[in-house]
Amino acid sequence: MSQNTPKQLGETIDRLVQLRDLCSNLALSVDAGLIPAQIAEICDIGAEELQDIGQQLSRLNTSTQN
Repeated sequence: MSQNTPKQLGETIDRLVQLRDLCSNLALSVDAGLIPAQIAEICDIGAEELQDIGQQLSRLNTSTQN
């Protein structure tokens, strides 16, 4: 992994949180019957993966600050 500043990692985490929220909102739209069900599965998987990535980046950010 390239050397990232804490600011860059923080910005990346913020973008991942936004993407996770978008995926969650899409999944809610599917539950409401606004979007086909196949998309719900993709959104759920995407939201989980983005959350995992965000947690990993958060740990990296914390370790670079110490």
